[in-house]
Amino acid sequence: MLSSLTAHLCVLLLVLVAVVSNAVQASTAPLSATLTPEILNFTQKLDHSAKDSQETFQQSYQIVTDYFREGGPILFVQSAESPLVLLQYNVFIDWAEELGAIVATLEHRFFGTSYPEDFHFANPGPDDYAQLTLDNAIKDGVHFVNWIRETVPGAQDSKVIYNGGSYGGFLAAEAIIREPDAFYGSIASSPLLYSFGGQTLEGNPHHYAGLDMVSNIWFDESAEAAYKIQEATSLFSRCVAEQNCSDALPDLPLCSEANATQWTQLYGKVTSSYYSISQFNYAFVNVWPWAYPLQTAINLTLAASSPGEVLAVPLRGVSWAQDGCIDPNNRNLTGQPTFFGDSFQWIRCTYFPGSFGDSRPGSLLPSSNTTVGGDCWSPYAVPWQAPDFNETNEYFVEKLNLTLETLDQTERLLIVQVDYYARSSPYRGFDVICDYT
Repeated sequence: MLSSLTAHLCVLLLVLVAVVSNAVQASTAPLSATLTPEILNFTQKLDHSAKDSQETFQQSYQIVTDYFREGGPILFVQSAESPLVLLQYNVFIDWAEELGAIVATLEHRFFGTSYPEDFHFANPGPDDYAQLTLDNAIKDGVHFVNWIRETVPGAQDSKVIYNGGSYGGFLAAEAIIREPDAFYGSIASSPLLYSFGGQTLEGNPHHYAGLDMVSNIWFDESAEAAYKIQEATSLFSRCVAEQNCSDALPDLPLCSEANATQWTQLYGKVTSSYYSISQFNYAFVNVWPWAYPLQTAINLTLAASSPGEVLAVPLRGVSWAQDGCIDPNNRNLTGQPTFFGDSFQWIRCTYFPGSFGDSRPGSLLPSSNTTVGGDCWSPYAVPWQAPDFNETNEYFVEKLNLTLETLDQTERLLIVQVDYYARSSPYRGFDVICDYT
């Protein structure tokens, strides 16, 4: 396991390779400490496979060229299963001056504001999502960075480093495998590179790996806190199913009575928070008010004297209500769409059937937790599941071209925060694979 410093240097080295032998000129004025790049729209082709089609949609993006020097790299961030992730929250901005780089981010199609004009939001069906494919998502990035090369003076020969995390990390790996001429290097953070399909252990030996990782982290850090979380979430799961949480959790300090829908949403927010805290143990803009979420949550859990007080810890953290009651109407808790939204559910049902949300009996979270994964489901009348959704993990690794042989042969692919060789967990460890040839 490499230290975080080693991983950071490895990333910098990968990026620096892109600027070797390129001309360097004096930098322009420094970026503001309160950087807020304008969100703009890029006219993107809707179906990249249809050569004669002229149908387009508007795709949101940000770009910063303040520090660009001729021939410098293009640091490209592919936003994933959410609205546009703003550049001011990405570490690439911190490297722009040193590298003379352009930094740009592109919203994923069918997220945020990047939808076709005729999309039926009230009741979307397969026809609405027909162009939400893996190939189109990657081609969006290709066309976007090629447009940057064509329109920014001095960037025509700039090398592009692709970056994404989690599902975006999967895209980062797929992008450089599929489009090596467009992307010079790729930084894939916590990518799901296996554990697909096969909703049983027979079809996918890694079926429980994601939440095994979550359990291991919490129990390793504090078995006492983990057992309290296990008891509280089990109680929460039962009362949501039986619709009696007001009686079962009288000590959960809500500011007002929650309805059945809100109780379900609160449960989902609790379980997804325990998952996220174990994966992102640092100050997370607009998500956590704590500098060290895992340690803070453990200490507050140990101090809690009842299941309701235990569950209040992640709910207060997410709602930024560190003291007092928890508002069930708080937008961070119940005012947002489902955990990943309908578009990501379509993605999971069609080309990214990651199996990472189920937990075995005895784990930290209740078995068959579906707030961070689970089976394909459609919130609407028409089923979305692709014909091969329940194929084996081996089938999908081959189909997606993510075999170890392919990954080993892919040049300038940096994989961080994933157990690349042992493959015992989709997220475990911080192995760094550097290839600068």
